Amino acid sequence: MAYGQEVRWVIPGRKRRVLALTDLHFCSQNVECKVDMILERLCEFCRAEQIEYIFILGDLINSLEVLQDGRTRAGVERFLQDLAELAPVLMITGNHDIT
Repeated sequence: MAYGQEVRWVIPGRKRRVLALTDLHFCSQNVECKVDMILERLCEFCRAEQIEYIFILGDLINSLEVLQDGRTRAGVERFLQDLAELAPVLMITGNHDIT
């Protein structure tokens, strides 16, 4: 499976539409361009696919140092707020989110 590749599973009898994201690794060098690019695609996808829940499965940020920079922290917060407008967001921490 390649980076950024879309994977879909059809589970018979299941009716929930979920989107799982992992390993976005936002950092001060890429947060602004990455947030805008990812949000644009996610908005289109979530609306087209009628996504009901969004799961972030770890490593949203590259390290806790990311949150010390105000601009970068604001970008990450905006990303989460915009996602939450599309569907409820459930997030678990990864190893980069806690170190």
